[in-house]
Amino acid sequence: MLNQDGGSCGSASRICYMFPHELNSFRNLDGKDVHNYYPSHFVWLLTYDNSGKDQFVQYVGVPSAVTYGGQTTSKLFDYQEA
Repeated sequence: MLNQDGGSCGSASRICYMFPHELNSFRNLDGKDVHNYYPSHFVWLLTYDNSGKDQFVQYVGVPSAVTYGGQTTSKLFDYQEA
């Protein structure tokens, strides 16, 4: 279970729950493996005012949480605020 941070409810639901579930199911991967998690804040910080998080992931992409350095905070980019 992920605790969202700030106003990241849309990103938390789409990028941390729905997107990995669909992608891991399609790829037949274990959703409990941390290498198959995705970070909410990578998308949340780059989308604004209800812009399309789903379209962002489709056209820009999103790194794994391991590459990003965390799910809501990043070891690479430190704590981030909108």
